[in-house]
Amino acid sequence: MKFCQNRNIISQKKWIDQSSRFNKKLRPDYFKVDEKTISDFSRFACEYGKLISFFNENDRPDGDWSTFFREDPTISLFLLQSFDTEKWDKEIAEVFVLFEKSKNEKQKIEILKKIIIISSTIFLEIEQITTNLFVYKDFQSRLIKFITNRFSYFFYDIFLVNKILT
Repeated sequence: MKFCQNRNIISQKKWIDQSSRFNKKLRPDYFKVDEKTISDFSRFACEYGKLISFFNENDRPDGDWSTFFREDPTISLFLLQSFDTEKWDKEIAEVFVLFEKSKNEKQKIEILKKIIIISSTIFLEIEQITTNLFVYKDFQSRLIKFITNRFSYFFYDIFLVNKILT
């Protein structure tokens, strides 16, 4: 009888049984399907549009669907929003470190050339993304403000380099 009483005490303790255990990794919100954002899908749609032929009213191939996606302002906004500024900030920071460590004028000039190439590449990419957005007059000033805010550190770094050179 004493054995049964002890058994009841053990079974009354608050243990987690097998059915109460749930692996967090099995929850639906633990990960995203395909782990992509809307911007990633927009970029994919633009690239995939190059592979799909567009047929005209005579049922003949007449280009592809890339123009459709490239000229859609919504897609352009997604691409602009997903523009990887951190990558450019990191690259510019590395170049500025080299600039500060450079000992002679020739090295500094070469590094400045790199800075110009990087900044030109950034501006070209932004221009390609935003070319179809400038037709909206009300939107243009907001777009310029957004770009300026996203690149404020970059512009400040360029200002500092200019100050060092003068």
